[in-house]
Amino acid sequence: MARKTLQILPRVAVLASCATLLLTFSPAATAAEASATAQQAENAWTMTHGTATATGTASRVNGEALYTDLVAHGELTNTGSECYSVWVGIKQDLTPAFPFKRATLCGEGTESVNLSVPNLMPTTTVYGYLCRGEQNTEDCSAPLRLV
Repeated sequence: MARKTLQILPRVAVLASCATLLLTFSPAATAAEASATAQQAENAWTMTHGTATATGTASRVNGEALYTDLVAHGELTNTGSECYSVWVGIKQDLTPAFPFKRATLCGEGTESVNLSVPNLMPTTTVYGYLCRGEQNTEDCSAPLRLV
């Protein structure tokens, strides 16, 4: 029994040394600096399906520690006579992204698309879909990662 204990102790000491080195040589970025970087990152997005196009920007803002808010603004434009809708799905870790509708436009014209989602974790991904119709997501563009 004593022999096994002696074999484990050196391994524990090596692991502790590695952890100390990682902490010593890691970058000294603060939460405020990380937040400022997150606020500056703005992603342009474009989705096209049928006779409609949705374009805009999305960014993570108001970051405090791990949590940020998502803000997205854009336009849905249609040159045809059918209805089109912008849907958004939020995926947290391994959960599926159940979509919800943000804007609908029937016929020619332009409609605003705005989205605000509070308290996103770093493992949260937000997807956009441009779909024909206004009832479901059966006929849509490929999912587009907004952030």
